[in-house]
Amino acid sequence: MTSTGARKYPKDIENVPWVKGVKSIEESMLKPWRAGAKGHRLRGEEFDPERHEALMTCKGKEGRIMQQVSKGYIYNNRLLRPAGHRRLRR
Repeated sequence: MTSTGARKYPKDIENVPWVKGVKSIEESMLKPWRAGAKGHRLRGEEFDPERHEALMTCKGKEGRIMQQVSKGYIYNNRLLRPAGHRRLRR
C-alpha cells in the first residue's frame, strides 16, 4: 500500500479490466477516510441506541457507557458504523 492507502499493482496487469474495477472499488471505499471520517469515543456518556451498539452490560449507573469494545465512525454527520460498547445497567 502507498501512503494514500491505495495498493500498487504490477505494471503488466494494471490495465486489465478487472484490475481497473478493483481499483475503482478501492478508491470509492477509501474516499470517506481521506475526506475526514472520524472515530468517536464516548466513555461515560449517555448510551444512544441510534449511535451505539450495546455488546455487553455490567452493573452501575444505568444508561451510561462503561467501555468501548469496537470503534464507530462518522462521516459528514452520518453514522457509518456504530461504536460497540459495554453498557451499564442496575
